[in-house]
Amino acid sequence: MIASSYTLAAAVCSLAVTMIGMPLGRRGCILMGNAFVIVGASLQASSWSVPQIIIARILCGFGIGFISCSVPTYMAEMSIESKERGPEVAIQCGFLISGCALAYWLDFAFTRMTNQVSWRFPIGFQAFFATVSITGMFFLPDTPRWYYAQGREAEGDDVLTRLHDRPIDDPAVQDMKTEILASIKLEDEDEHKFNILDLIWDRSDLRAGRRIRISFLILSIQQMMGEWG
Repeated sequence: MIASSYTLAAAVCSLAVTMIGMPLGRRGCILMGNAFVIVGASLQASSWSVPQIIIARILCGFGIGFISCSVPTYMAEMSIESKERGPEVAIQCGFLISGCALAYWLDFAFTRMTNQVSWRFPIGFQAFFATVSITGMFFLPDTPRWYYAQGREAEGDDVLTRLHDRPIDDPAVQDMKTEILASIKLEDEDEHKFNILDLIWDRSDLRAGRRIRISFLILSIQQMMGEWG
């Protein structure tokens, strides 16, 4: 129960992000996720009972659910060229697996200790990365796509000009703005609602089913390589 509560909470929160992710924004989800991890890690490292550590792991699971769904989206929507989006998200997955390896080596480093530091420090150390992440996100804006979807055009224009380091009337900036607005309009006008059959056969121009199948395949291959969440 202690071990599975983390994964179960992450799965539930990942599904919840599909509904609350747009209202909160990519940046808001990442900030909230890191806050959950910091609180959850602190409670885990200071646990003196089974109920406390289960609740703490659930909080951490919620945080990971927010982060794992929002960070790739944030990176993709901040890319100024479409060909950069795939490699950037792939690099993020590489860092994710590297983080798992680091966690295992940190656990191994404390295995020969016989006091409670042997498990309290490795568990609490995850708050360090969340603290670095949440601090950095305070200085970053949300994505231009989210601003445009919320009707905050001026803020979206500002982020685009900063990403391109060019004025708003520059052709490259205008092309990206047009592409984003067209994508938002396409989603708003899509007459097909979600259907479980979409996971098997795509019925819309967005090809959401194909994207979901690819994401599941990537994670399945990741598990086959020996990574354990």
